[in-house]
Amino acid sequence: MVSLTSDPKPLVKRLTFGAVPGLLGSYVDDCLLAADHAFQELTKETLKRFWSKERTLDDAEFVGVRIATLGETRPRFTIEQRPYVDGLKRLLTDALFKAFLSSGASDAWLADTRPDLCCGSQLAAQVTEAPYGPSAVRALNVLFSRAKKGRDLVLTYPQLDVTTLRVRVYADASYATNTDGSSQVGCIVLLFDIPGLAHVLSFTSRKCRRVVRSIMAGEVYAFSAAFDEAFIIRYDLEQLYGCHFPINIFTDAKQLLDVVTKATHPTEKRLMVNIAAVRQAFNRGDTSNVGLIGTDHTQPTL
Repeated sequence: MVSLTSDPKPLVKRLTFGAVPGLLGSYVDDCLLAADHAFQELTKETLKRFWSKERTLDDAEFVGVRIATLGETRPRFTIEQRPYVDGLKRLLTDALFKAFLSSGASDAWLADTRPDLCCGSQLAAQVTEAPYGPSAVRALNVLFSRAKKGRDLVLTYPQLDVTTLRVRVYADASYATNTDGSSQVGCIVLLFDIPGLAHVLSFTSRKCRRVVRSIMAGEVYAFSAAFDEAFIIRYDLEQLYGCHFPINIFTDAKQLLDVVTKATHPTEKRLMVNIAAVRQAFNRGDTSNVGLIGTDHTQPTL
């Protein structure tokens, strides 16, 4: 078996004629397996050397995430964390900072399956003891209320049309909106097919690690990070399927779109290295399309 490139690295069994009979992912001492019958029998022989629990099929829990297989004619599976939502408890406004950290960590774990909570969780994680106060508690309680209101929201993964698959990425930035004056950047990576079904592959929202001197700079950094994420995921998908997947990246910054597609130049020269890399990827076909979307589509959940 060989490992793929992305993190965490799943292990892949590839036959001599290119077919992939099995895929194995692990986290500490938990394993998640997707395979045909022959590969499952091989792994059973391996497990005879180790002590392990009985296998759970179709409906299982992996690293705190509940995975359920649904449907018969067109099977699909869902992932969710309802028990974590039910366990969230609002904090009192005079709660100690230690209690705030513990509650924030619970919500951060929940954000593994809730892209809509990712930004709020990251903002809560940025709170330090010095500026901590009632406003931070109120923001965390609002996040808990949103999680409970959307308790039944799950990520669903239906069967896709393999012949029309493409990677679609949405990137956005929020300039100097964090409490410490820093900027927030985020993206979501999806696997789409032509009929319009999609799989959520990755999503992130984090404080930009670089100094952001303008709105344009934030958009460039978010766009570059989104492309890097999509490129690695696309590389692994091509290794699995043995075919090419186009990448479509969308931004809400018209100036950035013009810089990438029309070879215009921004006034901030320190952005030229990032822009040159993105423009090179666009010109040589690493990104099949760069599109513009409305701000309302990305801003509320960044």
